[in-house]
This record gives sequence, C-alpha cells and structure tokens, in this order.
Amino acid sequence: MMILLLLCCSILLTACAGDDPPPIVVPEIKVERVLPPPSLLACEPAPLVPSAPVTQRDLASYLVDLAGAGEDCRSRLARVKEWADKE
Repeated sequence: MMILLLLCCSILLTACAGDDPPPIVVPEIKVERVLPPPSLLACEPAPLVPSAPVTQRDLASYLVDLAGAGEDCRSRLARVKEWADKE
C-alpha cells in the first residue's frame, strides 16, 4: 500500500515539472534630480539696521524694506511650492 502511495505521489509531482516560466523583464528605471529654477532659490537680502541715532523716518523706511524682503521670500517660496506640485 505504501509503495502504491509513493508511486502515485511521484506521478503527480512529475506533472508539476513543466516548462520554466518566462523571465520577468524589469524596465530600466532612470532617476533624475530636478532642481527648481535658480531665480526662485535666492531671496532679496534683509535691509541693514539703521545706525544710531535713529529717527522715526529711518525706522519706518527700515520696516518697509524689511517687510518687502519678507514678502519677496514668501512669494518665491510659494512659487517653488507651485513648481514642485507641478512636477
């Protein structure tokens, strides 16, 4: 009985020994680093702090220039974000 069982198992296992499956072809993947435009990577420099004695006009001019430099950086950062979302 045992011999018959081994014979049946060996016959069944030979049915599984068919052709090798075709090889899996993996396409070549190329990774490129894409950088944002250089014009978006540099902000307007912060203005120099006025030297003493400071008048209200000097301080107001400094604050306006400082706010302008900050707005320049925020707008460039927003454009970098828009650019990155497109890519």
